[in-house]
Amino acid sequence: MTFRILLSMLAVGYSASAADFVTGQGASSVIGHAVFTDSDPSTSASTLWTPAGVAMDPTTGKVFVADYNNNRVLRYTNAAALATGASAEVVFGQTSFSNGNSHSASSTTMSTPEGVAFDQTGHLYVADTGNNRVLRFDTPSTTTVNGVAANLVLGQGSFSTTNAVVAASGMNRPTAVAVGGNYVWVADSNNHRVIGFSNPSGITTSGINANKVLGQPNYTSNSSPLIPNEFNMDSPEGLAVTKAGTLWVSDAGYNRLLRYKVAGSAVNGTGADAVLGQPDFTSADPSDSTNATTTNLHSPEGLAIDDSGSAASLWVADHDHHRVLRYDDVENIENDAAAAVVLGQSDFISDNSDATQSTMDQPFAVAVDTYHITATPETLWVVDMGNSRVLRFSPQTASQTTPPPAATLAGPTIGGSTHYKTKKSKVTIKGSASGAAGLVAVQYKGPKGGFRAASGTGSWSFKAQCKPGKNRFTVVAVDALGRTSAPLTIIVKRAN
Repeated sequence: MTFRILLSMLAVGYSASAADFVTGQGASSVIGHAVFTDSDPSTSASTLWTPAGVAMDPTTGKVFVADYNNNRVLRYTNAAALATGASAEVVFGQTSFSNGNSHSASSTTMSTPEGVAFDQTGHLYVADTGNNRVLRFDTPSTTTVNGVAANLVLGQGSFSTTNAVVAASGMNRPTAVAVGGNYVWVADSNNHRVIGFSNPSGITTSGINANKVLGQPNYTSNSSPLIPNEFNMDSPEGLAVTKAGTLWVSDAGYNRLLRYKVAGSAVNGTGADAVLGQPDFTSADPSDSTNATTTNLHSPEGLAIDDSGSAASLWVADHDHHRVLRYDDVENIENDAAAAVVLGQSDFISDNSDATQSTMDQPFAVAVDTYHITATPETLWVVDMGNSRVLRFSPQTASQTTPPPAATLAGPTIGGSTHYKTKKSKVTIKGSASGAAGLVAVQYKGPKGGFRAASGTGSWSFKAQCKPGKNRFTVVAVDALGRTSAPLTIIVKRAN
């Protein structure tokens, strides 16, 4: 049995006067290199070696980069004055810009730092990953001294210890920090959990206990079950918090993002309430980089929230797909929703990893401008780890780019309904699609599993397996600008 529907691409939902990020756009500047086509690592004031984190001080606008293999954090001038190839002003973790060696743990040294984050008062938190701790610097934007000492440490009882432990006061390879909802959150990756320290402004003592844990039932458990669910995690790598206090976690080992609404008031071990990158909480498809789609993820890393609009958006560094994705209205988003924008690729199904103005190689972290924030986002920073650089993306206006077509669906061509009946276990669903910008893919999703590629684009088809009862299928089209059509839902009811 064959069902036919029509899928058409029409312009909707775009404001020609508004600036926004556009799928496939090029970066506006780069730090770590003098040109966009350079990718060699190095150790100096103007170069980087596999950077892993980026953040902006909301009180000064200065930019901070965790330079992983140089065992340091670099501070750059205010983003408004930051140009391609700029040199850093100050270095943390090293005594000079020419030194990148790892040293024994102290208040002035670091070992392979990854995440960096700020609170609203301008305190800098550094996930000093190799030393199993988080460092806090209280006046990072005003110091003029290289190698200044940290003011406080979490995860260790002192600045000289590096023990990897599972405890309320311990950590094992922390990779990310986020501050929000009156908590300092830490992705404690090798303990497969996220821990929280309440009342950041009141933390004055090193080595204190966390008072919140997610991903584990208690502070002494660190298991990573083979089968995921809403309560567990496998190597969380990134964190972001909305202004409403909703916590997002990039659960890299399970290739997914987890949402915890009002995480600060949740009890320990509370399960996530939404998932992106997987169709449900018990799936962990590795989503090979050769099969990138609008919905899947492969080793997601850093996260950033854009709260500048009426609804929060979430940016994610989709590491092994060599791209950065944006999901919109993430306070209300549904499981396995499609991303709205992709950077680093020309569309949602490509996975190039070259060093150019519009491509990336294993992006690892993202940050949104929180200093110049207005009604629209000002700047997005992307740590392009594989190319040893940090890219800066600026929203584009209608004068800079052709207004992209969005999409709606029309059809089907027979029956006047998207509801069908059959007695067969397998049916073929066919349709047509068109779009002014051209189409690159038509994708479908059945009752179980994520989106798959249908055969063809302008004329497309897929074979649908139907169990007795109601079977729901979702079809979307992707145009050459990476825009995804509004979904068409098809219900096939198979008689017993």
